Amino acid sequence: THTHTHRKERTRLRSPRCSSPSPSPDVSQIISDGLPVLAPLRAHFAADCSLARSKLETEVWTPTFIAAPLRLGLRGITDCYLQPLKAFFKLPQCAGIMGGRPRHALYFIGVQGKELLALDPHICRNAVDIDNPLFPLESFIGHAPRKLHIDDADPSLCLGFYCEKLSDFLCVIAFLSDKSVHGDTPLLSVVP
Repeated sequence: THTHTHRKERTRLRSPRCSSPSPSPDVSQIISDGLPVLAPLRAHFAADCSLARSKLETEVWTPTFIAAPLRLGLRGITDCYLQPLKAFFKLPQCAGIMGGRPRHALYFIGVQGKELLALDPHICRNAVDIDNPLFPLESFIGHAPRKLHIDDADPSLCLGFYCEKLSDFLCVIAFLSDKSVHGDTPLLSVVP
């Protein structure tokens, strides 16, 4: 019974962190604590595999990062999504894909054939001064590229888009609406 009571207490302590989702905060407020803020930035999470235009299109545009969590298959990524994923990586607004395989997170930055090119987010690097034109590139480039065959990737992933201007957002909408890229299985639906 002692263990059972202990589990209840642990669950009760954790429950506030597991509450229902709340509106995403202004990212610039989060990162500004002790750090220079480069520009205002808002974050938007596309829920239920759809991107709501009305939530993002405003008279005054603020640079926006869009995260779109998706599931592109049951046990693996379904073949019908390979061409749209390849096209996604060609978009100037592409900010990569968070994904990986079970118990191993990766950040996908491109695709070559049927292999996803990935960075390992678990490798810590020293900070560099990017204002110095001679900053060392080796802090960003690994000794060997990581590749993961698309069949080995977990189908649960999150696409990232960065839209600095409204015109960037409209390009993302055009890409997601293009039936020649997606056919009948779009990566993400666009809703008014």
